[in-house]
Amino acid sequence: MKRCPNCSEKLEWEAILCTHCGYRFAPIPAVAASGFRPTPTILKIGCGLLILAAFAIGLWAFSSLYREQSPPPANAARDQGGE
Repeated sequence: MKRCPNCSEKLEWEAILCTHCGYRFAPIPAVAASGFRPTPTILKIGCGLLILAAFAIGLWAFSSLYREQSPPPANAARDQGGE
C-alpha cells in the first residue's frame, strides 16, 4: 500500500489517481510494475556480505603489507641450515 502525498489516503501500489482527493501519481516504472520489491531481509544480507567482503580484503591487504615489512625471526639462520 502507498499513501497519497496530498491527503494521506491509503491506496494500492498500482493506483494512478487518488480516489479521495484526485491527486495524480507519476507513471510506475517497469520494475515497480512487475511487482518485484526486495525484502528488507535480502537487503540486510546483501549489505552484510558486502561489508564482510570489504573487511576481509582490508585484512588481507594489511596482513600482506605487515609480512613484507616485518624483519625475519631471530632464529631464521638456524632454520635455513646454518647450525
